[in-house]
Amino acid sequence: MINQLIEEKNLLNLPVIIIELNDPIDENLTGLIANKIMSTYMRPVLVLNRHITVDETTGEILTDCWMGSGRNATYSKLNNFREFLADSGLVDFAQGHASAFGVSIPNDKLP
Repeated sequence: MINQLIEEKNLLNLPVIIIELNDPIDENLTGLIANKIMSTYMRPVLVLNRHITVDETTGEILTDCWMGSGRNATYSKLNNFREFLADSGLVDFAQGHASAFGVSIPNDKLP
């Protein structure tokens, strides 16, 4: 299903493959899936679930972000994918190893 999504959205034309899962999967699996995609296509990958937190009393949206895992290919032009994202100012956090890490991106920053 994800390979079909990559083809349909022409994600191989981009330097980083970003998979936005509108039907969230277990957050423990995003890293395994990202690793598989990275090894198949040999480029940096983000696999992200959407997380929306709403105040039960007011109905106000408290958080609206995409969280998941990033993986970087061995021969990528990005030596440290995690640091690249952290330094971009577009992520809430990118924590872990240089090529295997967790990430959170505000919904309004993902495009």
